[in-house]
Amino acid sequence: MFLISEFKKYSQSNSWNIDRYTSEFTLQFRICRFLQSIDSNFMIELESNINRYSLEKFTKKEIDIDYYKNDDKHSCIELKYVRDKGSYNIGMFSFYEDIKFVEELVESGKFQNGYCILFTSIKELYTPPNKKLNPKNKENIRLYDSFRVKKQLSGTVSIKTGPLNKSISIKGKYNLNWFDFQDDIKCCVLNI
Repeated sequence: MFLISEFKKYSQSNSWNIDRYTSEFTLQFRICRFLQSIDSNFMIELESNINRYSLEKFTKKEIDIDYYKNDDKHSCIELKYVRDKGSYNIGMFSFYEDIKFVEELVESGKFQNGYCILFTSIKELYTPPNKKLNPKNKENIRLYDSFRVKKQLSGTVSIKTGPLNKSISIKGKYNLNWFDFQDDIKCCVLNI
């Protein structure tokens, strides 16, 4: 099980700072170092292509972090770091895509479990709205509502912004339990 509190302690022990300038790849690398500290026998692959497992036509083609001890007991992590206030709604939708992708990987039988980890410095992802949500594009209401009001991701959501007009459905129901990671950085981990 991936425990964010343990990753936080490990980050602090290494004096790693995570702020709005930290890249998603830096977070991937640090999580890999953390996993190796838990078990030095872990084999870890970054951006592992699904074709390696004879999988195709999934939501995504590359797994952010694929780790295992034995070739038949893989785990995966999809990581998202939303830090751009101008496009945080796209980040929210992308997190739904990550969830669907990990659901597909676990359902394939090639992965025993997976995690979706979301870091953010954008308060609009986790704070309840001060007034009724009224997005410019009404198609986006369920997306915003799932993060900010219900704090549970499930079912079908849509996003329409600029040329982007997409929908996605996930099978499970995932509660967003936000964790204070560092300064203004919050994090949540979903076990798929």
